[in-house]
Amino acid sequence: MRPLLLCAGLLLGCLQWGSTQALQLQFQLIDEATQQPISDAHAFISDSSLGTTSDSNGYCELRVDQEETQVLIITHISYETLVMGPEDYRQLVNGAKLPLKNNGIDLSEIELTASRGAQWKKNFRKFSKALLGEGKPAANCTILNPEVLRFAEEDGVFRTTAIDLLEIKNDYLAYDIKFWLEELTVSDDGSTFFKGNGQFIDRAEANDKKMTKRRERVYRHSLLHFLRSMASSTDPASLKEYGYELSIQQYEDGVFETYFLPQPQDLVQADTTAGWFRLVFPEFLTVQHIGLRAETGRELQIPVSSAEQRRFGTSRTQAMGSSTQFAISRLYKIAPYLLFDKRGNIINKSQFEEYGYWADQRLSATLPIDYQSSFSEA
Repeated sequence: MRPLLLCAGLLLGCLQWGSTQALQLQFQLIDEATQQPISDAHAFISDSSLGTTSDSNGYCELRVDQEETQVLIITHISYETLVMGPEDYRQLVNGAKLPLKNNGIDLSEIELTASRGAQWKKNFRKFSKALLGEGKPAANCTILNPEVLRFAEEDGVFRTTAIDLLEIKNDYLAYDIKFWLEELTVSDDGSTFFKGNGQFIDRAEANDKKMTKRRERVYRHSLLHFLRSMASSTDPASLKEYGYELSIQQYEDGVFETYFLPQPQDLVQADTTAGWFRLVFPEFLTVQHIGLRAETGRELQIPVSSAEQRRFGTSRTQAMGSSTQFAISRLYKIAPYLLFDKRGNIINKSQFEEYGYWADQRLSATLPIDYQSSFSEA
């Protein structure tokens, strides 16, 4: 593979997201059938801190960067959720009218969930574990409107949908999260999958020094930070300073075997026209998180994510060859490359899979894509 060398000036310019001109979206939400304005609809840029609510006349205003790559979600409990790509929502200016289609939901059915039996509570615990995760972060998250959830189970697959935005109070990272859940499934082998989009709203305590340090700790080992670091690193030593070591691995006979130790510039290609980056690698890209200890037992075993167990038939633990055990994440791509923007936000999310530490991170330990760290990658 021929490395594409990136000059420092290009990287510094690319990583300064938000330096370009912002676009002021101005639009009115109306009922498709009656043409009447729709109030209290929520519009937000997926997985970011940007969002707004339509006023009594259905009007919304939202300021976004002209280079924004995330979708715009518009949702209301009585209307079908609308998902718009950047090329479409950039046209929503000067009060453009945007019709929404009524979804026919009977709002009275929400009240019927006030009486919750033992099975509902069991389902809710399973759902919460799959969406929020486990441990201290998840224990400090509360779903404020569980009545909007709908559970079903068929052929060994537990499935959850929601008829309205989930409202989640995250005391661990000081966010109020409005989350549009498309679907969450838990298979009988314990593997989980969920698809959705959220807005992360800072709470009053977000600027507390203790909270700032906690967010930084989460950020330092996130996929978001890793991709930003890859875009600005030119050698393994600099990447290690950010907290990562790389290897290319193959999976054979139940074992991951390392066959190449790449340099960051071997893997990252810059698209100077679009301002995006390509992460190109064969097989698996394995990332060791320097300084993040893995949970291990007496026999020096490291936990394997349920997604990894399912795909590769591995056991719940794998032996480590060293007494120093750092957490491991793996990326597996379906497309020729993983495409990400200047912030480390992945454009082709459906074309790759995560395993290990990153796969086991859930919503309770997630930061928005526009998170601004005091730790510079450039």
